[in-house]
Amino acid sequence: MDHSQHSQDVVFNQLVQKLEEATVELRALQSASHLIRDDIRELHERLGDKPQFGKVLSLKDAWPVLGYKKYAQCLYMIRCGHYRSGIEAIDRRAPGTTKASWYLNIDACNKRDLVAPHKRHPGKVVS
Repeated sequence: MDHSQHSQDVVFNQLVQKLEEATVELRALQSASHLIRDDIRELHERLGDKPQFGKVLSLKDAWPVLGYKKYAQCLYMIRCGHYRSGIEAIDRRAPGTTKASWYLNIDACNKRDLVAPHKRHPGKVVS
């Protein structure tokens, strides 16, 4: 093995190690996110403010109910396929328009959020 091949192998191994570390960190953050949502749900119940289940709300009304800090965070969860089009997220755009008008089934979204990331079946990425 020549010097350049050895250098490439060292760099490759370093990148693999960084990727593995980032994957572990991502899993920890996802787990923490679920714990935070559970804590928020428990707080709602303690205060007598039951979370809204079984409702379909427009995205502009749904994002705070689902615990997101910003509208864009919830929209990202639809676009990346976390909330699946036709299951948790419903596109009710007017015929002939190109801009989506998203509505979210709160109960379905909460169930989806409780499923462990490695057990989820990914949804289709939408724009």
